[in-house]
Amino acid sequence: MLRLMHSEKGYLINHSVEFRPNERSLYNRLTENEVHLQLPATLCFLYLIKNTGKVSPQRELIAAGWGDNNGGTSPNTFYQTILTLRNSLQNVGLPRDTIKTISRRGMMLSETTAIARLTACEAEEDDAPPLITPLSIPDEPIPQPVESSALPAIGAAQSPDKAPIRAAGKARMLLISYLMAGLFLFFILFNTEPAPIFSHYLPLSMQLQKEQSCRIFYEPNEVFVDYYLSYMLAHRELCKNQATLYLSGLSSSNKITAFVCSSDLRTNPHAVCSTWLSVYHEK
Repeated sequence: MLRLMHSEKGYLINHSVEFRPNERSLYNRLTENEVHLQLPATLCFLYLIKNTGKVSPQRELIAAGWGDNNGGTSPNTFYQTILTLRNSLQNVGLPRDTIKTISRRGMMLSETTAIARLTACEAEEDDAPPLITPLSIPDEPIPQPVESSALPAIGAAQSPDKAPIRAAGKARMLLISYLMAGLFLFFILFNTEPAPIFSHYLPLSMQLQKEQSCRIFYEPNEVFVDYYLSYMLAHRELCKNQATLYLSGLSSSNKITAFVCSSDLRTNPHAVCSTWLSVYHEK
């Protein structure tokens, strides 16, 4: 399934959202909103697209999303992945019921979902780097050879007007070149907007949020979200007063950093935040 994912150019969903499996991303052409998916969510969504019009049983989706490691995948992990995938689809403008649950049978794409393959030209256009017009600096005029008969005799007086005019022309051309180079550097340095902080974090859905009225987002650097879920269950005190939490960490290092903010920092740059660094061992 991984080999198939990397060979796919991508799909256009409902004529507006691009799904690129090899980049694990969803991109809305109209709003320019982009979200990134976890690997299992990407593979499950690709499997549903490949089987459009059919009901895919849960065991087939788990095998597609987790491959050889699916033996340790719990139903809770599978449903959490599908929930995160539905949230991501909604965030880029697709209906939440794009993925339908068929009771006791499995899941499938909605009948109203339009799927089309991205052409090679569309993929190359999106992947191509932006063109930058090279700065054109005018060359100095090449002096033409003069006949020996036109050379002034040694000691002869030269025209007092030609030398200052020639020097002023060179100075003007040099000044224009410096101005053009300065404008070009200003455009390159100050015309690029940095990506908002935490813009790639995904929502973590769990009962704890409903109990404490807080919002939790996590950095998608883990294949499984159980690590973050266990951490929040052990640190309920962080989720209070309608706070917004951003979690980052790796289970291999047993460390989690929690940024606790008074509101969503991505939309309110004046939100007050505190940082909690924990060495966490799952029990």
